[in-house]
Amino acid sequence: MTGLLLPAAAQVQPPDTAVYFATQIHSIEDIKQLSEAQWQPAQQPLTPGFRPGSIWLRLQRQPGDAATYWLWLRRGALSEVCLYSQISDVLQGDCQPQSLTAEPSFVLTPEASVYYVAIPAHGMFLLPWQVLDTPNFEHQLFWTHLLDFAMLGALLTVILFNLLLFIRLKDKAYLYFVGYLLAMAAYWFGCFLGYCRFVEPEWRQHLSQGAELLLVLGFILAIRAYLHFLKMQKSELGLSFTLLRALEMALGATAVLSLWSSQPFVWMSLYTLLFLLCLCFMWILSMAWLQGKPLAGLFSWAWLLILVGVTLTLGINSSALPSVDGVFRLSGLIFVSAYLLISQALSEHILDLRKEREALLQAQTKNLEARVAERTQELEQALQQLEASNRFKNRLFSIVAHDLRSPLANLSSLLALVGDGTLNAAESKQMMQRLQNQTQSLLRSLDNLLHWSQDQISGQAPRKQVLALDDILTEIYQLYLPVAQQKGVALQKLSAKHLSSLGEPDQIRLIIRNLVNNAIKFTPGGKSVTLSATQSAEGIAISVQDQGIGMNTGQLQRLLDRDSYQVRAGTEGEKGLGLGLELCQNYAHYNGGDLLVNSQPGQGTTFILRLPPSRQTADPA
Repeated sequence: MTGLLLPAAAQVQPPDTAVYFATQIHSIEDIKQLSEAQWQPAQQPLTPGFRPGSIWLRLQRQPGDAATYWLWLRRGALSEVCLYSQISDVLQGDCQPQSLTAEPSFVLTPEASVYYVAIPAHGMFLLPWQVLDTPNFEHQLFWTHLLDFAMLGALLTVILFNLLLFIRLKDKAYLYFVGYLLAMAAYWFGCFLGYCRFVEPEWRQHLSQGAELLLVLGFILAIRAYLHFLKMQKSELGLSFTLLRALEMALGATAVLSLWSSQPFVWMSLYTLLFLLCLCFMWILSMAWLQGKPLAGLFSWAWLLILVGVTLTLGINSSALPSVDGVFRLSGLIFVSAYLLISQALSEHILDLRKEREALLQAQTKNLEARVAERTQELEQALQQLEASNRFKNRLFSIVAHDLRSPLANLSSLLALVGDGTLNAAESKQMMQRLQNQTQSLLRSLDNLLHWSQDQISGQAPRKQVLALDDILTEIYQLYLPVAQQKGVALQKLSAKHLSSLGEPDQIRLIIRNLVNNAIKFTPGGKSVTLSATQSAEGIAISVQDQGIGMNTGQLQRLLDRDSYQVRAGTEGEKGLGLGLELCQNYAHYNGGDLLVNSQPGQGTTFILRLPPSRQTADPA
């Protein structure tokens, strides 16, 4: 047997003894009538290009060769392979596949000198074939099958991994990629390597005829996956998106048409559209890479290699390139390199997703920490407000229970004495004067208590206006002059004409009233209290100066401590609530001013209320 590759004597014999003829004729009688010029040399593997009909392979023995050989067709997806043997002028044949569960193989007995094999082309045709000198060739392919199944196992692992990623991440890109891998697995292992021989003959024929449809479906799903990986939208692609969709639709329609027609122009159109689709997607990837998408660079190189591989396949099947072993090895190496680049890009995509997740977790952690800190601050503020409210409540109860109850009890006792009728006229007059003083003191205490309570609860900003200070000082002077005269204290007021300030009228009046009342309270008879107002560089200064008993350093510190609560009796036992000075400090602060005090024991005390001037204040004379 010559013109064949034998495993034992791996040498190339003259090729004219193994020839093929591509035609739509299915009759062996017509094939026998062909001239020698119509037969072409059958290379290894056999690649006659796009054919709509069948391929006839003719094998001829050399004279004197009596060995038994086996024809091995490594494309296991083939169906209805027919073998005819010619003994002298007698032709015998079998129109059924001789092997459905193993590699299709046929015994070439020494009785026949010429063999004819009819093989359906199904459009694009690629047939690896060999003639072996031993029937036990299956064990020679152990490592080949092992490698094939290892590749299949790796591919199934990648499919399962991407399916799990889709379930976890809910990213359709991984679902598209799973569809692409399934289509490629069915095409490569089922159609190209021939492992579909293990399925039923009917399904095997459908799979063989739909091989190119699987290829097209895989390419379209791959493009969908990569566009999702790159997060490229229709608005970014522009006209390229329209062209890409048009090519996909045309490619899909041509692939479906190939199921009903095996004409060469259908297959040429199919692979031409596939070539244009690769070019279009290469252009899209280049634009994405220029826009700063790092994954697009790896995808671009991968699709450049795929484009070269498609070009080689197109050239081989159109007979533009020789179907030699080196070209097939180069094509396989190119596709493997492309898939390695795609795997690298997908691994980087997963790393990017992990970085995005870590960044999101860090942002969420910072946001949570900020919210916790904000909530903690709110709780601390609420706690402070609650503590202040408790202090206010306790102080209010203390004032009501002690500082207001005692004056009311004294007032009730005085009224009882007057009501008994045991007092003479002079004593009754004196008692009525004491009642009047007690009532006025109690009213002032209640007035301070009301203002203090309102200040603790509302905290509203004062409504400031221009104040004529001389009018306010005169009003307060006239109010407290009878009280001072009754105690024997000389109350004086210096002129404050042409002086004005900004402030809330009622709050400023309460400050000055409390300062004057305290000055009279702690000044013994025969001494004086002076009320005045001046203008300086710091603003308006309202002074209440007395010649009273004064305070030492400790008393002065406790007086200025807002958290300290103390009540001192006056020189004649006058009582108060201890709220007046706190109100004065608060109201001075609300009106943009300050309250200063200077005191020496036995020499008196001076309180100075500083307020911001108004624009209407005249320059001091």
